[in-house]
Amino acid sequence: MPFATRLIVCFLMFVGVLSSQAQSAEAEKIPWHHTSYLAKDGAPSYVTSLAQTPDGWLWVASSTGLYRFDGVRFELFGAGVDQLLYTDISALRALPDGSLWAGYRYGGATLLRQGHVVRHYPAQKGGLNGTTWDFVRDPCGQLWAATARGLFLLKQDGFHAAPAALGAPPAVIRMQIDRNGGFWLRSPDSILLRAAGADSFKPVPGTWGWGGLAEAPDGGIWANDHMAGGAHLLLAPARGGAAQQWRPAPGPSGQMAFDRAGRMWNLRGDGVEMAGAGDVPSRQLSFQRGLSGETGTAILADREGNIWVGTNGGLDRFRENKLTQYPALSTQGEALPLAVGKNGEIWSELQVIDGPDVPPVVYDRATPTPTSFSTAEFVDRDGRLWMHTFDNLVRIERSGRGFTRTVIPPPDDEASKKAGVAPGPALGMDSDGGLWAVFHSSPYRLKDGKWTLNGGIDQLPKIGYTTMYTAPDGVLWVGTRKNLIFSLTGRTLRQFDEKDGISLGAVSQFFWDGKTLWAGGNNGLAFLAGGRFHKVVGHGGEPFQATSGIAQSDDGDLWLNSGSGVFRIPYKEHRQLLKDAGYRVQYATLNHEDGLRGAAPQFGGSRNIVFARGRIWVTTTVGVFWFDPKHPLHNRLAPPVAIRGLSANDQEYGATAGLTLPKGTSRIRIDYTALSLTMPDRMQFRYRLDGVDAEWQQVTNQRAAFYTGLGPGRYRFQVQASNNDGVWNDAGATLDFDIAPKLVQTWWFKAAIVALLLLMLWLAHRLRLLHATRQARAKFEERLDERERIARDLHDTLLQSVQGMVLVVNNAAQRLSSQAEKDDIERALVHADAAIQEGRDRVQALRLEDDPGELFDTLVQLGAQRLQGHGCEFVPTLVGKPRLLHPIVAEECSAIGREALANAFRHARATRVTLEVAYGAAGLRIAIRDNGCGIPADVLAAGGRERHWGLKGMKERAAKIQAALDCRSSADGGTHWQLSLPARLAYADHAGDSRWRRFLFG
Repeated sequence: MPFATRLIVCFLMFVGVLSSQAQSAEAEKIPWHHTSYLAKDGAPSYVTSLAQTPDGWLWVASSTGLYRFDGVRFELFGAGVDQLLYTDISALRALPDGSLWAGYRYGGATLLRQGHVVRHYPAQKGGLNGTTWDFVRDPCGQLWAATARGLFLLKQDGFHAAPAALGAPPAVIRMQIDRNGGFWLRSPDSILLRAAGADSFKPVPGTWGWGGLAEAPDGGIWANDHMAGGAHLLLAPARGGAAQQWRPAPGPSGQMAFDRAGRMWNLRGDGVEMAGAGDVPSRQLSFQRGLSGETGTAILADREGNIWVGTNGGLDRFRENKLTQYPALSTQGEALPLAVGKNGEIWSELQVIDGPDVPPVVYDRATPTPTSFSTAEFVDRDGRLWMHTFDNLVRIERSGRGFTRTVIPPPDDEASKKAGVAPGPALGMDSDGGLWAVFHSSPYRLKDGKWTLNGGIDQLPKIGYTTMYTAPDGVLWVGTRKNLIFSLTGRTLRQFDEKDGISLGAVSQFFWDGKTLWAGGNNGLAFLAGGRFHKVVGHGGEPFQATSGIAQSDDGDLWLNSGSGVFRIPYKEHRQLLKDAGYRVQYATLNHEDGLRGAAPQFGGSRNIVFARGRIWVTTTVGVFWFDPKHPLHNRLAPPVAIRGLSANDQEYGATAGLTLPKGTSRIRIDYTALSLTMPDRMQFRYRLDGVDAEWQQVTNQRAAFYTGLGPGRYRFQVQASNNDGVWNDAGATLDFDIAPKLVQTWWFKAAIVALLLLMLWLAHRLRLLHATRQARAKFEERLDERERIARDLHDTLLQSVQGMVLVVNNAAQRLSSQAEKDDIERALVHADAAIQEGRDRVQALRLEDDPGELFDTLVQLGAQRLQGHGCEFVPTLVGKPRLLHPIVAEECSAIGREALANAFRHARATRVTLEVAYGAAGLRIAIRDNGCGIPADVLAAGGRERHWGLKGMKERAAKIQAALDCRSSADGGTHWQLSLPARLAYADHAGDSRWRRFLFG
């Protein structure tokens, strides 16, 4: 840390100690929600300057570097290519154009935009060679830098000292441009102004030292002073109205800022101060009371209205609370009761609250005792307060003359005399004006000055009564600690229990909103509809447990005081319950983050949340708080959304658009954030990855998305966010990235695999066909071998034996003397020769192969023979060049064709029969058609007529040679037979084709 800086800090701490010692009484604590960020939270330990860029990032300068903060995580700037000149930063200034200027203790400056370094301006002679304190852009667009060596102007080639004619001081620590274009400077001992259109700076009268310079929301320019203290108006408000008369606490002060309501904040030697005005005293926070450091070093009002204070120990955020604590008197009991009077005033034990801006009116100033606190309060229709304490039951009436207190004697029956007063937590009034109260766990009714046990209703059990409520329609509702509810209408009593939907446990409170009765208890909230109670569940499964108070504001919204804080259920949400009892209502929550302290009382009896004088009033174990529903502190700024980075397979990457991730990436993490600094823990996010998420993924306060099992391809990640009050940024942020494919993930590799699989399937099919062909040909060869064996046997045995016998007979005949006998033997020998020839022909038929085309000729000849005597036309056709058929195939095909032709000529009564024999490269095809009457469908389905074997024989022959035989027949279209046989089985010369040709093409 430079010596000058150390000197200033030491001076501030010294005068802060003197100031704090001089104050006789400790100042009131700043009534805003306060959060400190220390080194353990990642914050820098010594903050020197603060700025917020238009994109929402909070930039924190320190003596050890520059940080940016999204409300959750501090991120040190300067990693990678974005290196700063120095780590000891003295000044930050964010400009409306999105640029951020950083100045250094050792001189020089850096321009940043969109989170990256744009240009450095090193310290050099004639340039920024002294500690840089501030930056500003004037109405002419010129950028100025305030330094310990004077005022400098930015030109194209860098910063240059301001012309001497301007009259700037030799050192400038703060600058401000006002609404009129005036240019204000503050030096260690003066304040100067160059009015719009003026040529030079003119001193502002007065004695000035170190201090702050700031513009208020109304346009006024203010200054303070380290030594003299106080607040000084340098330029009146824009609209000419009277300026607020700020009264800072005595003592030195430093930098200053104004919040959105125009309140002045000052840094002091002993902390930070919200300056007082009028009757409002100054409020302060010091290190001893929770500030992150002993001395305030920087201050900033952000765009959402928060005040940020940097100290020598860390960073602090002040956020205005939505709930305001009312300075009510405390109670000896668990919590103060609340009861609304007929004029909207609030009765609370010994005091009356007439509004949030006036102190309570105390009507009983007697010293409280351990038994004088209220256990139940009730305001009747005449505006009188009934209050039950351990001492007695009293009635308080208010008039223009003051308060009248009347003590009501307790019951004097035998049970009361034995048990004593023992007040219960319930008071109420029935439709007849009878007051109900609980004594020693039993209900009593007071009417005309007389107490009646159980009100004269015998059905009322002696049970733990917890609350009573008089509805506007006169019905008295009574709750118990045993999950029972009673309603009393006149003398009619009704009981509700579990079978009626009651599941509240101990019942704490009732409320009638004009249409619906609501009941709260230990186990949540319920409403009465259709004669049954229905449990209310909030969005996300919120059970509203420990609901002990219920109220309604004039806009119809329902308010609950519960163990988890105060819930607000909008009117349209709880009305939807009447249409759908299972509907999960949307709601808003107010808790300790909103200024609520303590917990909702669970004792039951009195009201602990009411609507009066336009405000919601709620009491807790700490005190009374109020909230204005019509003027809430509503955060209307949609949060900017940013994607911080992407990591894949544990490797960090940036958030660069068009990023391509390495091959094989399957796991990614995407870090994102949204820039709402008010309540970052209440922010909601929704995100999706196109192609992976079918719907938006809704999360609360989660700033990372995880995906596994991703494949190669192009992806788009989208994320949106809402602030603490549910205002969504629907535009959000997107990140496009690609995952490069591995070799096995490329489309052409997959196509090649598919092609290879198809090829393998085809090869397997061809191998199967080849195997089947070989099997078929093996069977054909077996049949041929058998025929040749038979032929050899016939030739070598039977024919030779017969031939030998003929020769023997012929020799014998030559020796016969009778011519007649010789003639008979000659005739027998002729027949024997004929038989031998026929046998030789048969043997020849068994051994010889058919000639090419013989099948066609045979069928044509058979057709011509059948044609005789039928008077129909026969048209044979030969297609292709005839090829030599395998003998077995030729034989079976000839037999099948013969049967088909026979059927066509014999049974079809056709006028035209066609024959087509086609020798193709793929195979043999035989087609026989007629235009006759066709084959009956039943006969065709049965495979032929009974005891007729023609059709069956044709199919059997076709199966033997593995041929396809198809028959289509109709009464008006005739019959069409087609026999198909692949070339590998049909042709005898197919074996002459090359092995590969036969394998690939059959």
